[in-house]
Amino acid sequence: MSALIMTGRGGLPGTFASTERARHLVADALAGALPGEVLDDVLLAVGELAANAVRHTASGKPGGTFAVVAAVKDGLVQVAVIDQGGPTCPAITAEPELFAQSGRGLAMLAELGEWGWTGNTRARLTWWRRPLTAPAPRAVADAEAR
Repeated sequence: MSALIMTGRGGLPGTFASTERARHLVADALAGALPGEVLDDVLLAVGELAANAVRHTASGKPGGTFAVVAAVKDGLVQVAVIDQGGPTCPAITAEPELFAQSGRGLAMLAELGEWGWTGNTRARLTWWRRPLTAPAPRAVADAEAR
């Protein structure tokens, strides 16, 4: 098992530059511990969850912060972002407009693994996890199930 809290005292500043810093911290901490394609998915998830914290919660306001946690245990890798809460709940956008620049991230993470959240307007933890072995893509798995 490997569990990491990688943001240090006070967390990371709630800026989009910190989303890249969060990805680097996770990449450094998990280097060599995961197959490359799994690490790619993990870093994508960290970037998405951190960007959502900055964009949609009080973490993105002046003086705001967020924290990142990653763990590898029992054949799963899981990452979580702890933010300062916000007025809306994380949700997959039904159908973003064709040329919209956002609104697809959580749907993408749902295709790569599982995600969820807990919290309220003052604090929230949003997580994503997947098996260490590559699952079959959902479209293929759904076709095989028929």
